[in-house]
Amino acid sequence: MHSPVMSRTQLLAMGRDDSAIRRAVADGTLIRLRSGWYARPDADAATMEAVRRGGVLSCVSALRHHGLWIPPGHSEVHVRYSRHGTSVARGRRCRGQGRALPLTTAVDCVPVALDCATRCLSRDE
Repeated sequence: MHSPVMSRTQLLAMGRDDSAIRRAVADGTLIRLRSGWYARPDADAATMEAVRRGGVLSCVSALRHHGLWIPPGHSEVHVRYSRHGTSVARGRRCRGQGRALPLTTAVDCVPVALDCATRCLSRDE
């Protein structure tokens, strides 16, 4: 099963072409979140917000999305951006250790999200 939030590259790999993507947006089966990123109407609101802001869901928000426990008090959306990306300046901007990884999926995998969380969470958390 495919993620409800997908990049144009992912849609093309699934066999859709640009005209099919445009038709899906026109008929409401896909929502255009930003250039090159789309969502099905049933997509998670936090993931769509992260992508609309120019990044991907990461850190504690991605860990919550994957079903892991996170400490209380982290309700804002945590977003990871590419090193060249621009962002809408609200919410939590997260990054991991070392070089920024490319944004290839709408939600970071657990290892990348954990790496980002080590920088966002306190030592006790």
